[in-house]
Amino acid sequence: MTTTARSTAFVISCCTTTFLGGGLVVGAATAHAVPPIPLAPPCNQWGFQNGGNGFKNNLGQTLLFNAAGKSLTQVPASWTGPSGTNGSGYLNGSINGSGLNFTWKGDGGPPNFKGGATITFVGTVNNDGSAGGTVSYSDGGPGSFTSNKPMTCVDAPPQQQQPQKPADPQRPPPPQVYTNAITPSFDGQQNVFNVTLTNSSPLPATCNYEAVSLNPLVPSDTKRTFDVPANGKHTESFKGLKTGTQYKITIPCTDSSGKQTQQLGSVNQTVTW
Repeated sequence: MTTTARSTAFVISCCTTTFLGGGLVVGAATAHAVPPIPLAPPCNQWGFQNGGNGFKNNLGQTLLFNAAGKSLTQVPASWTGPSGTNGSGYLNGSINGSGLNFTWKGDGGPPNFKGGATITFVGTVNNDGSAGGTVSYSDGGPGSFTSNKPMTCVDAPPQQQQPQKPADPQRPPPPQVYTNAITPSFDGQQNVFNVTLTNSSPLPATCNYEAVSLNPLVPSDTKRTFDVPANGKHTESFKGLKTGTQYKITIPCTDSSGKQTQQLGSVNQTVTW
């Protein structure tokens, strides 16, 4: 059997009970923290809602008046209630923070109030705006009263401002990537073959040249590595004899400074020389 006890701060799973050989063994209680519910900030000063307000005593009689704010001065107020209870007069007093103190003085309204009769209301405004306390009569014993509508908070303490999260610093834009920056040109003379590469990027290039003969009767595979400056060009010369042979030329070029991992460009072309 497991019994669970709950409170506003903890949930305690208690008393895991086991019978062993006629004996009673009670397991230890386990406490689980429950996050507290945040409360609304208290009110520094309560006041009446604008419009009809009233105090109702424990006899079912209600003093009705129109009011707004925390203080009243000579506000007309009349009683209503069971058995034809009525009477007119004026209400004076104030609410100081959450403390309430008002006095009604009758003006002789019939049939239950004589001129000069006073009734005093002393009480407290609760955190939810409801009010109540003790009512005292000049011609009788005390009783209790409640407000017939909640008070309104006219001066709430400022709520703590959540610290603003600092704006994320602007990230610099990613560097530009150059992938088609190498342009070739070929000049095949009788005894020399010139290869010129133009680099249009701001990055220096290292290029691996390879020319493979496609003529099985004149086989050759020429390889060479050379550099092409940033925003510049370079010419590489190959001595030989022009035979009208086709060559498959490939020249991949990469950034020699290491700033870019992608190729700056690549040549893949068939040339006759």
